[in-house]
Amino acid sequence: GEAAPHFLDVVFQEAVRGGGPAAGIDHCYPQGVCVQAVAPVRSGGETAGYVRAATRIDDGFAGRFSALTGAEFLLLRNSRLAAGSIAAGAVSLREIDRVSRGLALLEPGAVSADRQAAEAPPPSFNVKAGEESYVFRALPMRSAGGEVLAWKLIGRASTGIVRAWRRALWTMLFITLCILPAGILVGAGTARRLTRPLRVLLEGVRRITGGDLDAAIGLSRRDEIGGIADAFNEMTRALRDRENRLREAAVELRRNQEQIIRSGKLSAIGELAAGVAHEIGNPVSAISGYAQLLRKKTAGDPRAGEYLAEIEKEADFIARIIQDLLDFSRPAPPGVESVDVHDAVETALRTASALPAFDRVEVVKEYDSVPAVTGRPEELAQVFLNLVLNAAQAMPGGGRLVVRTGRSAAGGVEITFEDEGGGIAPEIRERIFEPFFTTKPPGEGTGLGLSISYRIVEKYGGRIEVESEPGRGSVFRVALPVRY
Repeated sequence: GEAAPHFLDVVFQEAVRGGGPAAGIDHCYPQGVCVQAVAPVRSGGETAGYVRAATRIDDGFAGRFSALTGAEFLLLRNSRLAAGSIAAGAVSLREIDRVSRGLALLEPGAVSADRQAAEAPPPSFNVKAGEESYVFRALPMRSAGGEVLAWKLIGRASTGIVRAWRRALWTMLFITLCILPAGILVGAGTARRLTRPLRVLLEGVRRITGGDLDAAIGLSRRDEIGGIADAFNEMTRALRDRENRLREAAVELRRNQEQIIRSGKLSAIGELAAGVAHEIGNPVSAISGYAQLLRKKTAGDPRAGEYLAEIEKEADFIARIIQDLLDFSRPAPPGVESVDVHDAVETALRTASALPAFDRVEVVKEYDSVPAVTGRPEELAQVFLNLVLNAAQAMPGGGRLVVRTGRSAAGGVEITFEDEGGGIAPEIRERIFEPFFTTKPPGEGTGLGLSISYRIVEKYGGRIEVESEPGRGSVFRVALPVRY
C-alpha cells in the first residue's frame, strides 16, 4: 500500500515519545525500504520541530554496496525484487518466487539477531541469474516496531567463490611459508593506524547522535574515512545553523507578538482614557472649587478645615490622573522635527534635579557622538524624564544613575539609563509598561508614566526594553531610528 505520512512513522513516533533522536528502518514507498533518523530541534528548552534524514535502499544503493564489498545485494519485499546489484531481468520471476516461498516458511523469530549469533547462521539460497549461479544469505530487515519489512540477500557468484577459495589457499600457503613473521608486525601497525581513526569517527558519531551538534570529528585524512568525517562535520554545521536560525526566529516572533498585544492594549485604553478624562474632569474641578470655598467659610473650625484640605488633596490627585490620561490618549500634534538626543536628555535631567527624589542621585554621563532623531523635543524629554524619575525612585537611599548614548545595532540611536536600585522582579517586569500598573503606594503614582513613554517611543518607530534582576539594579534602553 501507500507509505504512511512521516508523522505516522514508527521512528518519528519514537522520537516524539522519547524526546530525543531515534533511528530505524521503515518502508517509504509501496515497494521500497528506507533507513532513516529523526531528531528533535529545540529552542529555549522546548521542541520547535524535527529534522529527518533518510536514504532509500534502491538499485543505486545496491550497486554501491556491491562496488564497496564485492558482494551482490538483493532486496525482497512482498515477494518482489525491490532492489538489486545484479543486472535488471537477470533474475527470473520464478527464482524470486522460489526464494520468497522459502522465506515465508521461516518462523517469525527464527532468524532474530540473538539466535543467529548463538545458534545457527542465516538461511542460504542458491539463485540462478542468467548463466551464473549465486549463493545468498538471507537476513531480515526489521522496523523500529519489530516488523519484518523486507529481506536482504547478500552473496557471491559460485565461480567467484571457487576462485576466491583457491586464491585464498595459495595466499595462505605463501603467507605461512614466507612472510608470516613480517606480516604479523606490519598487520599490528596497520591495525593500529586503522582502528584509531575508526574509534575517533565512531565516538564523534555517537556524540552527534546524542544531540551534541557542537561535536566535530577531528580527522584530517584524504581517504574514505576522512571523507566520512568531513561529511559528518558539514552535516552538524548545517544542523547547528538551522537550529540557531529557528531559535532566533522563535525569539523574534515572540517579541513581535508581545509588541502587537501591548500596542493593542495601549490603543484600546487610550480611547477609553480620553472619554473617561472628559467626563470626570469637570465634576472634579467643581469638587475642588467647592472645597476651597468651604475652607474659607469654616476658617474657625480646625476639624472641618482638615477634612476639606484632605478633599482638595484627593481632588488634585484625581486631576493629575486625568491629565495623565489626556496625555496618554491625546494624539500627537502634527509635524515632527529633527531632535538632538543630548538636548532632550539634558532637559529631563534639569527638570528632575529640582525634585526631592533626585537629591542623593549621582548622574554619570557617557555620551557618544550620535545623529539627530525624528520626533518632538518636548515628547522625547517627557520620555527621558519618566525614566530618570523612575530610576531615582528605585534608589531612595541614593546611588548612581549612568546615562549612555550611542549607535544601536540596527543603525539608530540608543539611550540607556542604568540605576543601582533594588531591581525588578520577573513577574513585575512583564507588566511595567501596562497602563495603571504601579508598585507605589496609593496616592503616589498613577501607573501611566512608563505607558506614556512606551507609546511615544513606539509612535516614532522605536522601542523600549528593560533588563533587570532583583538586587542588581535595572537598565532601561530606548532605541530610536534615524530619519534625517
